[in-house]
Amino acid sequence: MCFFDVGQATFFLAQGGLMLNSAVADCSRFELRTGGHQAKLKCETDVKKLISAFAFVSSGLSYATFHCPFYKQVPPACAGALSNLVAALANLEDRKSTRLN
Repeated sequence: MCFFDVGQATFFLAQGGLMLNSAVADCSRFELRTGGHQAKLKCETDVKKLISAFAFVSSGLSYATFHCPFYKQVPPACAGALSNLVAALANLEDRKSTRLN
């Protein structure tokens, strides 16, 4: 499990970087002023995807700390579960924003 948790954290860290790049492009002052309501929704979606990706990074690191052989403690598992909750809520909001587009 430890290996997969670290892999998940690494994957979502890379995805978070891509989402950050997308948010910077879509949430610029120029885009928001000239794109109207659609641009604001697109920016909102990008930010929610960014929050979700970094929450999954937090989850992966927390569960890696919990599952790796020498660190069997409950607090990292609790933090991982809370991070999963934050990521799931951000994904849910992202889906709602995407549907409204």
